[in-house]
Amino acid sequence: MHFFAGGRRHHGRRARNFVCWLCAAGLLPHIQHLSFAVGARSRLQRHLEATLSRRLPSATPELVHKLVLEVEESVRAGLANDDNKTLNARWLRRTDRLAWWLGENLTEAGKVLNAESNASAALEAADEYSSAAARNWQNMQLRHRSVRQKGEESVESLRLYAEAMQQVAGRPWHRAGIAWCRERCHQHFEGGGNERLEAKLKRRKHYEMTGERLEQVGMRSEQLQAPQLRLLDIGSCGNLFEQFPEFSVTALDLYPMHEKTWKCDFLNLEVGAEGSALVAAESGHRVSPQRCAGTLAALPARSFDVAVFSCVLSYIPRPQLRALAIEKAIALLSRPGLLLIIDTFTVDHRGCQLKSGSILREWREALAEAGLHLLQYQQLPSSHAMAWALPQSGIAKVGLKPLRVRLEADMDAARERRRMKRTMRNVPR
Repeated sequence: MHFFAGGRRHHGRRARNFVCWLCAAGLLPHIQHLSFAVGARSRLQRHLEATLSRRLPSATPELVHKLVLEVEESVRAGLANDDNKTLNARWLRRTDRLAWWLGENLTEAGKVLNAESNASAALEAADEYSSAAARNWQNMQLRHRSVRQKGEESVESLRLYAEAMQQVAGRPWHRAGIAWCRERCHQHFEGGGNERLEAKLKRRKHYEMTGERLEQVGMRSEQLQAPQLRLLDIGSCGNLFEQFPEFSVTALDLYPMHEKTWKCDFLNLEVGAEGSALVAAESGHRVSPQRCAGTLAALPARSFDVAVFSCVLSYIPRPQLRALAIEKAIALLSRPGLLLIIDTFTVDHRGCQLKSGSILREWREALAEAGLHLLQYQQLPSSHAMAWALPQSGIAKVGLKPLRVRLEADMDAARERRRMKRTMRNVPR
């Protein structure tokens, strides 16, 4: 302190002299690094507090500050060295994870706000949730692969599959998809959406034939006579549509855990003649569900107003089988009909929407060629949602193109790059 003692006019000269002394002693780089590290940490801390405050708007600034510091302590305890770069990166990831978990789980957020839990306990719960979700995904994938490969079924594998499906049905994001499907049905059949689509198609056809615009369309589509919409829930997770009185639900699953859900492999389901009756069959499996409506063998063509794939297509192991499932659903839809697809970001990454080169763009083009019209695409919190209409005058085409997911597209691109490299190596120079 004595170095800077004196009047104000001496501070500038003495500060310069102090910096020169630091340079001569070789200490200036260390001081600069320390000041930068401290500044970076404070900026990161402010950023993390702002992120956490957005997900917990009712939390006080003191609580948010405390949670961020608790995360830093837990991250620092797990590091073998004191590398600031690694510490800050992990601190950022773990705080983002905490913000996501508290924003999604209101029960855990309430415990944190009431001082009944801390950041470490909340992060442990988030990690356990993610591990359970990964196990569920693996169990469902293995189950679908074993069915396609005609593998041996065991009680344990079927139990794990059923438990995984039940847990998926309880996720808030999955129930948000069910609510989205219900809203689309109301808009299309009761809110005039089907009539607007028919009028749009008639105007388009008139313009293609005559080259003139048709301003007014005096067409009114046929109204549904049934008091309830006939809904086919394919791959039903707990028959969640049963709670809505406006639907007459037929729910299918590979291994159901609900009294009103049919045991059925949809890809092997037979589509009977229009107007025929539902056909049940004796269970030929060694292991049968404890609770189900029975085993379904066939359904009549054009017998449903709505068909729903909720978290199903991405678990089917091959693109050709996904296309087959869509074709069978189209055959079961009446005219007009509505096809609703809800699936996770396994199909394509978050934010891809329908951009050029995305997997969803491939799906859009394939389904459009099959005679379907895209009504709406919406990105839900943890899933993609698409509503497709089969108009009253629509004619569904067979031979749907294979429907890939993102992982399969990346693998195809990698194989193509390897093939191109081999081709270039064989070209004579």
